Amino acid sequence: MHRLKDKVAIVAGAGSIAEGWSNGKATGVLFAREGAKLFAVDRNMMAAQETCDIITSGPSSQVPRLLNQPERTRFHQRQSKLPSCTRQRLQLI
Repeated sequence: MHRLKDKVAIVAGAGSIAEGWSNGKATGVLFAREGAKLFAVDRNMMAAQETCDIITSGPSSQVPRLLNQPERTRFHQRQSKLPSCTRQRLQLI
């Protein structure tokens, strides 16, 4: 246990859009239980909060941080400032 102590994990899609466990939720909870400092990122803050509640109610002493994913327009504005070789590899999902 605590294989990720003193590590930082950013989990995109940390919430779940339906009941049960998504890959992001499971990953976030597992990483926190292994000692990682977690940044839970999701466009649905209530779903990410649910994941954070699971983490803080369990044996982990970690307190996850919530982050909201950027809006599409902000992403495209930032993407336009990147070098063309990098822009070609990026896609908005």
